[in-house]
Amino acid sequence: MLHRFVPPLAALVLCVSLSAQAAANGAEDFIRAMGNRAVATVNAHDMAGGTRAKRFSAIFREAFAVPVIGRFVLGQYWRRATDAERQEYLKVFTDYVVQTYANRFSGASGVTFKVGSAKDLNANEALVPSDIVRPGGQPPVAVQWRVKQVDRGYKIVDVIVDGVSMLISQRDEFASIISRSGGKVAGLIEALRERTGQG
Repeated sequence: MLHRFVPPLAALVLCVSLSAQAAANGAEDFIRAMGNRAVATVNAHDMAGGTRAKRFSAIFREAFAVPVIGRFVLGQYWRRATDAERQEYLKVFTDYVVQTYANRFSGASGVTFKVGSAKDLNANEALVPSDIVRPGGQPPVAVQWRVKQVDRGYKIVDVIVDGVSMLISQRDEFASIISRSGGKVAGLIEALRERTGQG
């Protein structure tokens, strides 16, 4: 039995370590599965454009914690927005996130997706490194995925490309748009509608 050979404190440390490793492995598996699905969609040359777009939409809607991301990037303006504005904002923001990452993947062809070892950030979050390997000797695109463990598995809460956080860059960009709109969240909603072809 474990307690006969390992002091109680050491046993506790071991259990925590094993639990953290299991969580890290789960985060890696989650990102690997998401990336492989996206890459398979990219490389399916016989797939119609509309079908490809729908498949990307399904993948990213499942993978991203859009309400969490959306609230964070809206920052102080979340508290100022009305309930109706919050609902409409989250709707168009979801479409914006899905379209943004679908476009990044769909512009590639013949790519592969490699996942590295996850690094625990805290008890519920891990940072998972990956490389999107492109054909023709092009340098790989290094992407880090910040993943949060939730009740039903894992969700992406941030994406870091070339050291730039999606959360931080979008929060700054959105604050600038709202500022130019007289401090109105409605101005950002309209801008997102235009970017997603809904304007």
